[in-house]
Amino acid sequence: TTPALAAKFGNGTLDPDQFYFTNSGPNPANPVAKFLFVVPRNAANTTARLNVYDVTGRLVRTLVDGTAMAAGPHTMLWDGKDTAGRTVASGTYFARMEAGSWKQDARVTILK
Repeated sequence: TTPALAAKFGNGTLDPDQFYFTNSGPNPANPVAKFLFVVPRNAANTTARLNVYDVTGRLVRTLVDGTAMAAGPHTMLWDGKDTAGRTVASGTYFARMEAGSWKQDARVTILK
């Protein structure tokens, strides 16, 4: 894990046997959200899903769908578009990362 990626997860120390998921937030001049996650070495090739939902719980976009992820750190970008390719409105959205039985949500704000 790179020091920059580790710093995004709080104390800068990552346990290679634990899942992590967070977002680094959008750049206000560019409506893109960056999600950072770590698949632990003991869960390599676990089937993963990463979905983005609006505040009502409606699925907006699937970023990772049933992909077997290698162990280690990963980055996924969301371009602020829905499944149909339409730009979403500025506001709060929720991302849910699922890998095996592990799940975690992250809040993200898209700014235009």
